[in-house]
Amino acid sequence: MKNVQDKIKYLAGEYFHDLVMIRNHLHAHPELSGQEHQTAGFIAARLSEYGIPYREGVGGTGLV
Repeated sequence: MKNVQDKIKYLAGEYFHDLVMIRNHLHAHPELSGQEHQTAGFIAARLSEYGIPYREGVGGTGLV
């Protein structure tokens, strides 16, 4: 990669279809504010698949 911008463009292309699937899933399964238990579990599973560390339970159902 020549620079950071090229790397970002490359990675955006690589993950585009996954991100669209995630967005569609979240919009198809809405949850009330403060009650996003299934959403948090879904996002945690995706982060684990990508090897991205996270912390659960922030403010109740949040992830960091």
